[in-house]
Amino acid sequence: MKKIIMLSLLLTLSISCKKSDNSTTNQNVQSSTPCEDMDSYNQGVSEGRSQKGILTDCDTYYPYEGWANNKECWCKGFNEGYRN
Repeated sequence: MKKIIMLSLLLTLSISCKKSDNSTTNQNVQSSTPCEDMDSYNQGVSEGRSQKGILTDCDTYYPYEGWANNKECWCKGFNEGYRN
């Protein structure tokens, strides 16, 4: 009888720990978005990839205000595209 009780407790604990791990993982996935304005970010990634190998940075390449809705997100994307 003691073995059955101990086995049930261990099973219950392992299930509750597993659920806790999954909720933490889901929160990390949701918060891993690189920027709030993903359209500007993706536009920056595309431009960064096209400029790869050229000695430039976001502030030098960003041609004018209004190029993207969010310059900060665009620059994050540009830097990411340029590096990768």
